[in-house]
Amino acid sequence: MKSLILTKMLTPEELRTEFEFCIRYLQEVGYVRASVLFGWAWGNEYYSTNEWQAEQIELEKLSAKVREIEDSGVGKLGDDDLFVEIKGHVFIFCHESDVHVEYEVGSEITEALWQRWSKLGYSPVNSALHNKKKL
Repeated sequence: MKSLILTKMLTPEELRTEFEFCIRYLQEVGYVRASVLFGWAWGNEYYSTNEWQAEQIELEKLSAKVREIEDSGVGKLGDDDLFVEIKGHVFIFCHESDVHVEYEVGSEITEALWQRWSKLGYSPVNSALHNKKKL
């Protein structure tokens, strides 16, 4: 069963900071690349067909890639959905300007994000906690 951590709606600056933090953190714990999908609505312009396909992007290049697409006018972080997937975790930087992390099994990553977002006052909600399951 999948679980979900969800932040409150963040300001554009907060969302950008969390995006950059997540990239750095994933690199720090050993990830080099992620499967990335530009979802609704920038996927409408970014992909050449209606068959949107995730692509493997090196984490050290992901921020620049997102900025490049934003600069082209196709979309914007916080206005459009961005899916970043690593083994066992899907980070969704949502068009509603919040962050979702979907996962099957709690991990160092989910615990670190829960602690960070709680400390920052981002009011994280964890579906596993509502079901009285431990992270």
